[in-house]
Amino acid sequence: MKEKTVSIKKHIITYGVVLGIIKIIYGLIGIYTDYHWNHYDDLGKMVSSLLELFFYSSFLSFGIYKYKILNNKLLSLKQALKIGLGTMLIGACMRRVWKIILYTIIDPDLFNRHIGFPEDVSINPEEYTFGKAFDYLVTESLPLLIFYLALAAIISLISGAIMYKRLI
Repeated sequence: MKEKTVSIKKHIITYGVVLGIIKIIYGLIGIYTDYHWNHYDDLGKMVSSLLELFFYSSFLSFGIYKYKILNNKLLSLKQALKIGLGTMLIGACMRRVWKIILYTIIDPDLFNRHIGFPEDVSINPEEYTFGKAFDYLVTESLPLLIFYLALAAIISLISGAIMYKRLI
């Protein structure tokens, strides 16, 4: 019987791009239906956060499970961690790049509405919008990326430990 192995890089790229596209669509729906954290009370923020956590957990676990099935039902914790971190890294980077493009090029006024910046400001709006939006989004990106990678590491380790199987 011939051993069939699956390229982990191809699997990570595939699921990372799918995650990025889903998060971009989710963000667009949220923006254009006026979904902002400001409109929710504490319970609404908690429910929204739990739903997002459930989404990430199920998506990353499914990606790890699918890799295990394609790899002759063999999975190590190292492979699970690689899949989880790689998938989340690609997805989070795609979302951040999309937000930078959206807030600086496509709709700069959306950024001002998002942070609640008043419209009657005495400085040049084009200078303020591009400069501050870009600075804000770039400085916001690193902590969010670290958070998403830590979350992915926890989810992948738990999922990988549950699905762990090796050759004996």
